[in-house]
Amino acid sequence: MRRTEIPGTDLRPAVLCMGGGAISREDDDALVFSLLDAYRGLGGNFFDSANIYGKWLPSGRNACDANIGRWLRRAGGRDGLIIATKAAHPPLADMSHSRLGRGDLEADIDESLLALGCGAIDLLYLHRDDPSVPVEAIVDDLNDFVKMGKIRYFAASNWTPARIAEAQAYAAKSGKMGFAANQVRWSYAVCDKDSFDIPLTETMDEAALHYHRESGLAAIAYESQARGFFQKYAAAGAAPPALAKAYGAPANAGRFERASRLARELGAKVGDVALGYVLNQPFATVAIIGGRTVEQLRDSATAADLRLTAEQIAYLRADG
Repeated sequence: MRRTEIPGTDLRPAVLCMGGGAISREDDDALVFSLLDAYRGLGGNFFDSANIYGKWLPSGRNACDANIGRWLRRAGGRDGLIIATKAAHPPLADMSHSRLGRGDLEADIDESLLALGCGAIDLLYLHRDDPSVPVEAIVDDLNDFVKMGKIRYFAASNWTPARIAEAQAYAAKSGKMGFAANQVRWSYAVCDKDSFDIPLTETMDEAALHYHRESGLAAIAYESQARGFFQKYAAAGAAPPALAKAYGAPANAGRFERASRLARELGAKVGDVALGYVLNQPFATVAIIGGRTVEQLRDSATAADLRLTAEQIAYLRADG
């Protein structure tokens, strides 16, 4: 599987990251381990978790972190693997409650480290933002955690470009480490960002795309396959009704046609071209995939080595 490089770090992740959704379980180690084994067997080395993943389950524990930790022990260690997790998610019962203070951050980090069984987290994302908290305090705290050896690098998740830029400017001015990447909802499909019922999330719009192009900040795309929109479109010959609320934009019919035409020219699947759009940008990108079966992971993995030119990307974006 092709690798990329996150600028300013020594991290060289696979361009397809194993998402935590399918492995946030408490009742099926056999399935979880089979998915993790399959992803690694395909050449993958980048795992996306979060302290909050699984806390909606009966035990209330960070099940995804714990599952990855058990798998790492079973696999004999984490050599060559990149483990990312997230902190600072508000309580599920009160999403208005900010958790970006130093105490909450350190509690999440320590809980994830214990569950993962790792000496340090390779990449820690701040899962949500709170614009009322000064970026200076956040950057200072994260740099302290790096010095303490709890984390190696840190990144944003669901932050606006303006807040990321503010944090990066402070880090540069003060000679401190800044964000290594931004995890954001992003796929080839045009989405209605107001349709998602998950609060405090951010979507890669034109302003964010411009920021990444200008800054070179790596982008880690979640929901990178638009919930299978283009694959389902191809199978049914029409836009899937179940995805109409989020991905029913008229532009997606044209995007499907262009992706299908390019797929035929390249001898590829339409889903590969859609993922290829995310993976072939002028800045470092990784797409998080959420296969819930080994077959789905294998189907997605063929996109990793698809190369698209700048002209082909422009063609796919012919509507803007």
